[in-house]
Amino acid sequence: MLISYSHDSEGHQKAVLALTNRLREAGVDAWIDQFEEHRPPGSWPTWMRRELDKADFVLVVVTANYRERFDGESPLGVGSGVRWEGTWITADLYHGRQDKAKFLPVVLRREDQWLIPTPLNLTTSYVIGEGEDADFWKLVRVLHASPAAVPAALGSLSSAADSPGQFKDVTSPPEIAAALAKAREGNVEDALRQLRHACARLHGEQQAQAVYLFGVLSHRLGDMGQALESFQWVLDNTHHADLRVCSLGLKDIVSAEWNTHYGEHGPVAAAHSWLNLLRRKWKAAEVWKRLDDNLRLALAQDWIIANAEHPVVQGEDRDLLARALAQPKPSRELAKPMLDGRIEALRGHYAGWDPDTWAAPGPPRRVGLDYEIVVLAPADESTQGFPLLMRRVGREWLVANFQSAYVIPGWPPRQEEIPGP
Repeated sequence: MLISYSHDSEGHQKAVLALTNRLREAGVDAWIDQFEEHRPPGSWPTWMRRELDKADFVLVVVTANYRERFDGESPLGVGSGVRWEGTWITADLYHGRQDKAKFLPVVLRREDQWLIPTPLNLTTSYVIGEGEDADFWKLVRVLHASPAAVPAALGSLSSAADSPGQFKDVTSPPEIAAALAKAREGNVEDALRQLRHACARLHGEQQAQAVYLFGVLSHRLGDMGQALESFQWVLDNTHHADLRVCSLGLKDIVSAEWNTHYGEHGPVAAAHSWLNLLRRKWKAAEVWKRLDDNLRLALAQDWIIANAEHPVVQGEDRDLLARALAQPKPSRELAKPMLDGRIEALRGHYAGWDPDTWAAPGPPRRVGLDYEIVVLAPADESTQGFPLLMRRVGREWLVANFQSAYVIPGWPPRQEEIPGP
C-alpha cells in the first residue's frame, strides 16, 4: 500500500512516517517515499507512477497544501510530486473499473475533511490523529479485507466483494445458496425475493447473514435506503465479528454515497433549490447564474438565432454577443429580454413540479467524475418525471441541461445524448 502526501513541513513528514510505521505494525505493508530516499530513483515521477500502478490501496493524506497541489493551484514548480499524483489518481478513478475503493482519503484533523478533493470525496474518509483510534482500526479492517494485502499466515477478514455469502462458523442454508446463484446469473431481483423469504424463516446468525446479503444486493440495485436499513439491522442483532465488520464497512460506504447524492450539498438538493428559485419571479438572475457555462452559452446562442432578424441583433458580432449574454451576471441591454424569454419558457416547462410531492426516487446515476443525472418524479406517479443533468463545479452543483444529454454550444447549439446505464 502506497501513501501519497505533501511535504508540508518536517513535522508533517514525521507524522506521516509515524502513521506508516503504525500501519506496518498492524500488518499492513504500507510504503512511503521516505523509505527510498537513501537510494533515490533515477526519476521520482516514474517511481510514483510505478508504485501507484502496483499498489492495492493508496492512502491519500489530505492537507490544505495537498488539496492546493492536487487541484493544480499551487505556484509553478511547487509541489510537482502531488500534481503528478493528482493527475494520475484522477485518471485512474475516471477510467478504472475497480469494484472497491483503491484510493482512501485520510486527514489528521476532523476539521480538515472538507479539504478532500472532489474525485476522492465519494468514498469513505478516515480521521487519524491523536484520539482518533476508532478510525484507525476501521481503516485497518478495510485494508485487511483485501487478500492481496494480507499474507494468509496472518489470517484475513471475510471479503464481501470476493465471497459475499461466506462467514466463519456460519453455515449457509440452501435458501441463501440459491439466492447467491441467482445473483451470480444476474437475476438480482429474483435473488432479493428469495432472500426476503429466507430472512423471515431463518434465525440467529443465518438470519443475519441473509439480511446482510439482502443489503449487499439492494445496494447493487441502487436502493441505498434498503441497504442501510439491512446493515444497521445486522449491527443491532448479531455479535458475529465478521458480519459486524462487513456490515459496518458497507454501511459507512453507503452512507457516504447517500450524503453525496441526497445531502444538503449534493446534486439532488441543488436541483430542488434551482427549481424553487425558478418559481419565484424575482429570482431570474439567480436561476440564470446556477446554470453551467455551456448551458448558458447554448441558450444565448439559441436566443440569438431565434432573433437574428431583429435590428438590434443584426448589428452585433454574434460570437461576442453570445459570450456577453452567457455571463453569470450579463450586463448588456439585450440580457433582460433574453432572460425574460428563457426563464419564462423554463417556468412553463416545470410548472407541474411540486416541492412537497416530488422527489428523486431512483438510484444515483453518476456520469464521469463531474456529472450526475437527477430524475425527479411525483410520489404518486400521476405525472411523468423529468431528468436534470447536474454538474459539479468546485464545491457547487449547477444545472448542466434539462435532459440526459451533454450541451455542445455552437451555431446552432446541439446535444449529445448520454447512453443509458
